[in-house]
Amino acid sequence: TYSNKGGAATTLEWKVAVQANDFQNFGGFSKEIVYTVSPGITLGKWYHIVAEYDGSYFRMYLDGAQVSEKEACATPPCGDIIYPASYHPKAACFQGNVPLTIGVNDNRQPTTNPYSYHMGMIKHVRIIKRSVLPSEVTFLYQQFAGTLKASAVVRSQYWVKGTGLDPAAPVSPSSDHAAASDPSTIMVRGRFAFGTTYRCHFLDTDAAHTLLASSPDATLANCVKGTAAGTFLCDTLFCTTPTYDGGYKALSMAIARLPVATAVIQTPVYLWQRMCLTPLCGWVDGADREGIPYADRGALFWYNGDLTTNQSYAGLEGTRTPFRFTVASSVWKFDRATQA
Repeated sequence: TYSNKGGAATTLEWKVAVQANDFQNFGGFSKEIVYTVSPGITLGKWYHIVAEYDGSYFRMYLDGAQVSEKEACATPPCGDIIYPASYHPKAACFQGNVPLTIGVNDNRQPTTNPYSYHMGMIKHVRIIKRSVLPSEVTFLYQQFAGTLKASAVVRSQYWVKGTGLDPAAPVSPSSDHAAASDPSTIMVRGRFAFGTTYRCHFLDTDAAHTLLASSPDATLANCVKGTAAGTFLCDTLFCTTPTYDGGYKALSMAIARLPVATAVIQTPVYLWQRMCLTPLCGWVDGADREGIPYADRGALFWYNGDLTTNQSYAGLEGTRTPFRFTVASSVWKFDRATQA
């Protein structure tokens, strides 16, 4: 868990229950390891956090470096990690299995708030069934640090990938292929700023994500007025596919936000995909989210409002978006009689 104190400091906390901490009386009373980042983390910037337990110590790593260490119990070794359940003598937990969750606390106690959501974005999650070495943490961090540190999240602008498994959810993009020689229109759903220039980019699947083709400037639709003068927010983007001379090839599609024209050369910023689990996920606090009635926000940003399931729509994803350009192929039939 974490808390952000007005930007001045960010407190990172990891709680774990282990066998040695009074298992019989309290079901494995949890202990925590805490680290305070000061000044606090920067909103929109990616961070790599690792928390581990080796049987005796808790450790926490931030961006590949160890920042905190603490004994897990008074007299190590401390035993296995244990989980709250109805069989613990003094625990008052849900009578039955609960799911493993990432980004939400699924607490099914009827007397408490059943859900507590992560306020942020999660890119990669890895659960390892052993403790890790510092060198391994450094390696895991460096795998994606260069790309992610250079690709901040623009919180007010994003796009959505939907495969249409649920009729109530969007299909976005509207197609995963186009003719190489015949431009066509692709619709993408998301949240875009009117007056900003976007393009659909088609990237190689190599490690460098080389740009191989780009659409002309996209057009926006379904826009509503924001509270700031002259601002509009749009939920639909249309791209015209370019002609592509690279033949039949598997590519990745991305949405690029072009920089404002200045004397300084700037590179495009790629928008992140977003999958919403709550009605307000698609909005940021303040003026940007105003202009649409509260009751309509969930419908516009594809949140499944059925609180009995508390799940996202089927088919909404946050994954790489494959795209293919197809080329015409002639079909010939051999005539045995004429051998032509």
